[in-house]
Amino acid sequence: MLPTDQIISALVDSLRQNTVPITSRCQADCFFCSNKFNPPGVSVYSFDFTVEILKQYFQLLSSDSPIIIGESATRICEGEPLLHPDLKKILSSLRELYPETPIKLTTNGVLLDRDWLDFFIKIKPFELTVSVNSIGRHYEFMKCELLLPLPFITEFLSSNSVPLNISLVYFRQFETDLFRDLESLKKLPAQLWRILKPGRSKLADFNADWPEKSFYKKLDPFREDRLILLEPPELSDLEARVLGFTRVFKSGLLKAGDVILEVSGIPVKSRYEAFLTLTSLKDPTIRFQRNGQLYEMTIRKERKEKSGLVFEHDIHPDDWNSVSGILASNFRIVSAPLPASFLKSIFPEKRELIISCPNTVFGGNICVAGLMTLQDLTKLGLSGKYYLPSVMFNNLGFDLTGQTIKSGGFDVRHKAFYLEL
Repeated sequence: MLPTDQIISALVDSLRQNTVPITSRCQADCFFCSNKFNPPGVSVYSFDFTVEILKQYFQLLSSDSPIIIGESATRICEGEPLLHPDLKKILSSLRELYPETPIKLTTNGVLLDRDWLDFFIKIKPFELTVSVNSIGRHYEFMKCELLLPLPFITEFLSSNSVPLNISLVYFRQFETDLFRDLESLKKLPAQLWRILKPGRSKLADFNADWPEKSFYKKLDPFREDRLILLEPPELSDLEARVLGFTRVFKSGLLKAGDVILEVSGIPVKSRYEAFLTLTSLKDPTIRFQRNGQLYEMTIRKERKEKSGLVFEHDIHPDDWNSVSGILASNFRIVSAPLPASFLKSIFPEKRELIISCPNTVFGGNICVAGLMTLQDLTKLGLSGKYYLPSVMFNNLGFDLTGQTIKSGGFDVRHKAFYLEL
């Protein structure tokens, strides 16, 4: 079956984000899978792409950023990549076209065997994330089991210099189980532990309350011997605070919690800017702060090589400059509750110009700009000129319900601003 124009448009959008959709099929049956609970009228697509179709569009990828496979962040419903019969051909083609670009693949791990692990080693630089979601409740969560024990997978890849991340899912009612999982797996040589806070639409039949403040303090002891990243993060500032380190980092003065102020004499305004600047330079010298004291050290690395420092994701420097310019001109920005709250915290003097738009179409606990629709905006009753996040629209200008600013009856004074938030 050939893809429709809409599916090709979604594929193009995905590739421009350096994300390669492979297949929408999945053998797991996770009760919290967002693909099950999309509201009526939302334009999302399920499709299995052939090698031939994908290769026609691979030139849209950038060699400057990792190539992502298996992460659900586009209008194409992501499934389990290892189910695609030609995945090895797809990965080999990517490696041929982009010989030095890291490839990051996320899998539920059900089909992982020694043959796959050996193949991943051959196509380095490669990074694997296994979404086990839960250890103690693995079958209850996913209705399937791993072929290989997780300790074997982790230790085998680590011994062959392939970074492996482990992904768990947070549910408040299973919080005790999550901490038990972290304790039981504490000796695994994983590079990163991701704890995902699941989104649920108003159609979902499960509870997904986000953590209370006490959860974060309970998590602190587990962060002493491993790198743990909560997604989405809850941020209220732009301080380039170091979350932790990967195994690439060469130990020195720097500690988790330190705040980077300058990189080779260049002041950094955010975590994202610190990350980008560190990556771009050879042997950067960093100036950082800890408990009011200033320190300086040099990180030995090549240009474009990752420094090994890990930061939570905040705002790209280009977006920061754009938002600053809009707010300085006293124009309004409308975004979903989570990014709007963050923008208000970093631009407190312009709070009245930043408008939070509830995700009414999706409902539930959804609060992100990527799931905003023009229908959500109509309920705000806004008039005059304001700016919207670009992630609301595909490359043809349509939102998730197939509306454009023009077809939705919006006044020409309403202007879409292309901002990734």
